[in-house]
Amino acid sequence: MNKPLLKSRADISIAKAIGIILVVVGHAGAPSWLSHFLYEFHMPLFFIAAGYFFAPSQAEKPWEFVGKRFKGLYLPFLKWGLLFLILHNLFCHIGIINSLCGAQPYTHADITKRIGWMVFMMSGQENHLLGAMWFLRSLFVASLLFMGLFCLLYKTFKIKNPTTITFIILLLMIGVTSYLRGFNLTIGITQGGYRECAGTVFYAIGVLYRTFENKIPFNAWMLLLAIGIVTVFSIISPASMAYNASLKMFYTILVPGFFGWLMAYYLGKYLSKTRCASWMAYIGNHSLEILALHFLAFKAVSALKIVCYNLPPEELGRHPIIGVHNEYFWILYTLAGILLPLGIYACYNWIKGKCRN
Repeated sequence: MNKPLLKSRADISIAKAIGIILVVVGHAGAPSWLSHFLYEFHMPLFFIAAGYFFAPSQAEKPWEFVGKRFKGLYLPFLKWGLLFLILHNLFCHIGIINSLCGAQPYTHADITKRIGWMVFMMSGQENHLLGAMWFLRSLFVASLLFMGLFCLLYKTFKIKNPTTITFIILLLMIGVTSYLRGFNLTIGITQGGYRECAGTVFYAIGVLYRTFENKIPFNAWMLLLAIGIVTVFSIISPASMAYNASLKMFYTILVPGFFGWLMAYYLGKYLSKTRCASWMAYIGNHSLEILALHFLAFKAVSALKIVCYNLPPEELGRHPIIGVHNEYFWILYTLAGILLPLGIYACYNWIKGKCRN
């Protein structure tokens, strides 16, 4: 547990790339068997990856940790939320979102209220284009909760073994999450707090995995085992990190969530030695831009589908995709959801560079 904090790892970046690609696939209307498979682990993967980079030495300077989380998660949420809030009425006016998805123009009171929600609760973002940004809030809360508990056990209860502390946090948060789901309770966090509590569980799993990863075999058989376990769970008990997940769903996502991480991590290690390593790592390192823009990017494919099938123009407002005739269009949605955000980000950087010059 006393390994130095890692700053950059191509294999982790590639694992994150696999995760964000699967997020886009899941939103693109992929076949049900594929959706069930990826929902078993694609969100737990990001929490585990974040926990993997936690170092016990950070407990000596917890406010520095909080500052990094604030800069890396809270500020991006606020930036994207305010940007799409400014553009919301324009999007309504040109039909990118409309009454088909329940969107209406915001009044001045709506705008003021949503700014308050974004600043103080990390919620209130544009529901139809930034709905996936719940992840930033959940990871922000989960990482701070883990750090708070870690410091409490380390400094107040004088438990000096980091592995013991992490095990205690893991068991505690499994108990808390089970209690909330078992009695259908919520806490004072947007959408009830289940994702944040479950996210803390997976964050702790990531911390423990880094401790014991050298004792877990890394070979093709382990990869096949991980794929098999995720596949079996996706068939017999489909689960996800939905905010209203049942207690059974929480329990049944723990195992495939971990083995899905193993699968992505092992694939990341393998792909990091191939020619595709650089662009896969690039996708992983820009997963935030893809998360923020992929719903908007879907509109380009929806416009194409309207032309191809002579659909009413207002169908562009469907969220997140136009579901009809989607047997193969989900592949185009996926490509657009990944490539267009990266293209927009590259253009933004090019323009910013020109302005600086």
